[in-house]
Amino acid sequence: MPAAPWNPQQTAQILTFFDKGSLSRGRSYAESGLVHGIEWSGHTLSGHSEGSHGQTYRCTVTAEFKGPRAQVSARCTCPVNTFCKHCVALVVTATDTGKPTPQAAFAAEAQPPKPPASALELSRWRTLVDEITSPKASAEAP
Repeated sequence: MPAAPWNPQQTAQILTFFDKGSLSRGRSYAESGLVHGIEWSGHTLSGHSEGSHGQTYRCTVTAEFKGPRAQVSARCTCPVNTFCKHCVALVVTATDTGKPTPQAAFAAEAQPPKPPASALELSRWRTLVDEITSPKASAEAP
């Protein structure tokens, strides 16, 4: 696959055009390897993404960086048609956005482990769970 012409900052800016649901599902599609046939032509990225019911969709994402904000277009042959999860999957796969860099992996390893929850925190959670699940609480519910 040819190298992406977008740097990591540009790719991050492109992904801000998508909503949270598309980002989450698109990253999952990318991790599952559902994108293939990736091609670059200037500022345009295109490829195919498998759909949830076995369909294959053609995706095209174009981004031009002139001035402080990118001009982004994302089109797909899926029913959503624009700025969908399939386009996110294409961008993530083509730019390796979903894969941690060696520096990020090292930084994650360098973080100290989180301490276990204190006995007081666990006691509070148990009390709350007991209150919610007690027969008395469910009998009082309308």
